[in-house]
Amino acid sequence: MEEFGKDSMKSLRSFLVEEKKAVVQAAQELGVNFRDCESMNPDTAPVDLLRKCAKLAKDSRVQKYIPEDKRALAEQFEDSATIKLREA
Repeated sequence: MEEFGKDSMKSLRSFLVEEKKAVVQAAQELGVNFRDCESMNPDTAPVDLLRKCAKLAKDSRVQKYIPEDKRALAEQFEDSATIKLREA
């Protein structure tokens, strides 16, 4: 029984490591650091960072780690940024 526990923990640890790698890779593909998105102040952050973080929030590899209300804000930002760019 004790052996099963060790294998389960190894399996869980491996799974979590792979999940984290997927999040990091998604961020790297967009040219952003996940921690920067997590800690940014949307009122003062550069627009480029806001756009990249909004795209990252929509990535399926990342969505499960972002609360629903924060994902909705990301979608709102991306839509409003697109509208503003079209108006300009």
